[in-house]
Amino acid sequence: MINNTKVNRCIATKNFPAALAISLLLILIGNAANIQIFERAYAIKEFDIDVDIKDSEIKRGDTQHITVTVLNDNTDNQVSDADVKLTVYPPDSDSTSAEDETDNNGEATFDVEIDDNAETGTYDVDIRVSKDGYDTKTVSTSFDVVGSNNHDSNNDDDNNDGSSSSAAASVSSGSSSGNSAASGSSSSNNFNNDNNNNNDSDGSSSSSSAAAVGDAAALAAAASGASSAAAAAAGSAAASAAAAGDDASSAAASAVSENGGSSSAAAAAASAAASASASASSSSSSSSSSSSSSNGNDDNGDSSSSAASSSEEEND
Repeated sequence: MINNTKVNRCIATKNFPAALAISLLLILIGNAANIQIFERAYAIKEFDIDVDIKDSEIKRGDTQHITVTVLNDNTDNQVSDADVKLTVYPPDSDSTSAEDETDNNGEATFDVEIDDNAETGTYDVDIRVSKDGYDTKTVSTSFDVVGSNNHDSNNDDDNNDGSSSSAAASVSSGSSSGNSAASGSSSSNNFNNDNNNNNDSDGSSSSSSAAAVGDAAALAAAASGASSAAAAAAGSAAASAAAAGDDASSAAASAVSENGGSSSAAAAAASAAASASASASSSSSSSSSSSSSSNGNDDNGDSSSSAASSSEEEND
């Protein structure tokens, strides 16, 4: 009995290191398997983004068409419902942007309207794509804007010296869910085009007032920490609303919020737009009063001339 106990203890002592090694090996294998399963389940996927610009060079007054196709970088499958934000940076004026979601083909489309008086040169384009489960990715490209004819080409230097329009371009998405700021910018351009057909003096005054409201909102938003895109959207929306006779302050605040700006930046833009609108309204009233007074003086002058003429005839 004693001998058997000694033999069993000896066998157990010899087998213990081997058993321990096997146990540790099994634990390591199990952990490695779990890590692989976890990585496969929670791995961040990557985008493959293709940007198709219809024309590498367009003229002032034309519209650039841009199609963004989003694919899974590993499988090359189309990615639907991805958020796409396209921002255009003219050479010397404010940027403009719009947002869209990819369709079942992984595509999002955008139209970039170039103003008739826009500066010529290279317009940079940034495209940011994001979706849950994917790593957000931004790609860049560009296109060129040239004069619409030989006369415009001769005046390129004049338009590039800082006197160009503050809204050189406006972006709209291909779907109805596009950025409202882009729609506001487009409305502003349409309003300005309509004003060109009206009296030159009245059109110039109204356009200048609307632009002043837009500039005030954009500067206030930027000073309060809003991004350049949010500030540009605020200026465009405020100018459009002021030109149409709508509430410029609400339009500016909404544009800042919709472009990721803070509530303080939205409030600052709204306050600046309201102040600028009030100032423009006061200036317009003063101008109208002055015009009426001038017309009255002209009428009085005509009456005096008639009276003097009648008096001379009686004396004769």
